[in-house]
Amino acid sequence: MVLAVFVLSWVSFAEVQGYVIPPEQLLEFMAENVAGFQTLGLTWEHIPASEDGGNEPDVVDVWFRPPEEVRVAPRVPCTGGVPEEPELAFLSLFSGNQHLVQRFLSWKGVDLSASSYTRLDREVAYRIGQKASGTPVLLLEKSRFIPLLLRYEPDQAGAEETTEIRFQEYRRLEDGWFPRRILYRAASGVTGTYRVRDLRRNEPLPGGFSSMERSKEAERASEAVSEEEKRLESVIRAFEEKYGD
Repeated sequence: MVLAVFVLSWVSFAEVQGYVIPPEQLLEFMAENVAGFQTLGLTWEHIPASEDGGNEPDVVDVWFRPPEEVRVAPRVPCTGGVPEEPELAFLSLFSGNQHLVQRFLSWKGVDLSASSYTRLDREVAYRIGQKASGTPVLLLEKSRFIPLLLRYEPDQAGAEETTEIRFQEYRRLEDGWFPRRILYRAASGVTGTYRVRDLRRNEPLPGGFSSMERSKEAERASEAVSEEEKRLESVIRAFEEKYGD
């Protein structure tokens, strides 16, 4: 009997230890813990991977609106000319919009049906994606559910070409976390470290984003007109019912 109780207890413990939070719920927790924004402005320093430390880093202003609208404005002077910028759609991970993040990860080839435990630099993390080496994955810190690493196959990539992004030195804003150090490594050759100097959320965007703003305003105006038409029709029907023949 004692042996049976021990075996049942061990099996129950093993089942509990083997449980991994499903990917959809992991992304829900992540959305609740990252900075969150509708528009994002960044000023960051770009330190190329080959930089020996002898030059000042390039300073770049970035504006981003999910899912893919980006404007980049390097400040003058830039050492070695205008720096080549990475794909910046990964910033969507910090938007706080779970459905947007799911679409982004699916687009980048991450398997959203698989989750498991893994380690990154001896730290236990959640993995979203397949376990096979080199496959697209998103790793989340186990305690705060914030992104630690994103690996994916970039657009028009060749065989076994991947982009890998590490997120480090998180700082907490009023209601969420955002990395202050981003390590970007792509097979295309765009590599380096990006140190965030300044972060601005939900501020007015510069020129280049006006088309979507106009469409949103037009959509809101159309909705307002539609609601007013419905109200007038309701008034007319009530008038006819009361005073009609």
